[in-house]
Amino acid sequence: MASKKAVAEAIKNLPELQGLTFPLDGDKLQEVIAVIKAKTDLPCPTRNEPPRLSLASSPVSRHLAIQAYIEAYEYNFTGENFFNVKGVRQNQSLFRVLDVAKRVIRESLPIKCVEAVYLGIYCTQSMPDIERLPIIFNSEISGHRYGHIVLAVRYSGKIGAIGLSRRADLMFKAWGFDTLSDLILDYKQSY
Repeated sequence: MASKKAVAEAIKNLPELQGLTFPLDGDKLQEVIAVIKAKTDLPCPTRNEPPRLSLASSPVSRHLAIQAYIEAYEYNFTGENFFNVKGVRQNQSLFRVLDVAKRVIRESLPIKCVEAVYLGIYCTQSMPDIERLPIIFNSEISGHRYGHIVLAVRYSGKIGAIGLSRRADLMFKAWGFDTLSDLILDYKQSY
């Protein structure tokens, strides 16, 4: 297995991909993916394996392990989604969320905040001692609207958050907030 940096370098040097400008439209992105998949001499990228967590582990250690796992994925700066996460604000079935999370794990491509929340839900699925709540933030800067999502997680009456962002202060929040409003206010200070 090769490092992500080695794989990225090998892909970047493919003559078929020279001169591309990003973001790619949907058809061009599919064409690029097909070119990359057709190359048999590229190094095989490492796969991020979900943490194996025991309910005997402390909530803090589980929280940190899940966040470390999510942060092992590269952030997707391309402007395109690699996974179909349309309709995240609609009522999606848990089956669909877990299916997307499994594809993220299988493909090991860069992810955005939505996929990070899906991974958080996947990793906490077998933990009956926690409650999960996705929190969506919307902001507007210079007429551009931006959306962000994190997964609030409550264990034994204390709350933290799991997530991924371009900015460190908009993703992980250590377990220990007393109320959901305290957690949200902490995020609000980052905007």
